[in-house]
Amino acid sequence: MDSPAARRLAGWRGLLSDLQHVLKMVDRIEPLLGEPDNEKDNAILRAFTVSANIAYARCFVDGTRSRLAPGVVFADFVGDEPLKWHQNFIDTRHKHTAHSENVFEESVAGCIVTKDGELIGATSAHLFRTGDSKEGNAMLRRLAEHSHAYVMKKVTELNGVLLAEASAMSAAERLALPRLNFSVELRGRPDVAALAERRSQDRKAGKKKV
Repeated sequence: MDSPAARRLAGWRGLLSDLQHVLKMVDRIEPLLGEPDNEKDNAILRAFTVSANIAYARCFVDGTRSRLAPGVVFADFVGDEPLKWHQNFIDTRHKHTAHSENVFEESVAGCIVTKDGELIGATSAHLFRTGDSKEGNAMLRRLAEHSHAYVMKKVTELNGVLLAEASAMSAAERLALPRLNFSVELRGRPDVAALAERRSQDRKAGKKKV
């Protein structure tokens, strides 16, 4: 279906999927944060943390689908601490996980010398914040759960609207509706820029609205 309600439902369903992913990631992050540093798999911790952070931020930043307004979603929270944490997660996405711009990452280089100043060689090192604190992970869970409940309510409401629209159609009209189909190219090595431009043109022409 291509009604306004159908397009809105599709957009909200994308948000729901991202938030479900965030909740799965924080579940996997939690036990890793309790491990001793010398036993922690930092590659896995970094992968889960970056994945959770980007999926969470996708729900609130500009894009082609619906997005959440934190002032509305978190309006019933008491105090400003949750909103401060929310902004910290968004800033982390913008300045750390998606772009290298802040103090959570640093590279240094220098030379190695003996105590007498004799040159031994050159060296370099890289520091990257792979995960958040237990408190941060718990707060991300709280914000994601709250956002998920908000989005689920919208999805349920729009499901009802869409069902009412379909119920008002005749059987022939329902049978004439196009089959549900995904247009995303998942095979091979898709040309991301070209696909994005094509979808943008489709939206402008009213052929594909998400």
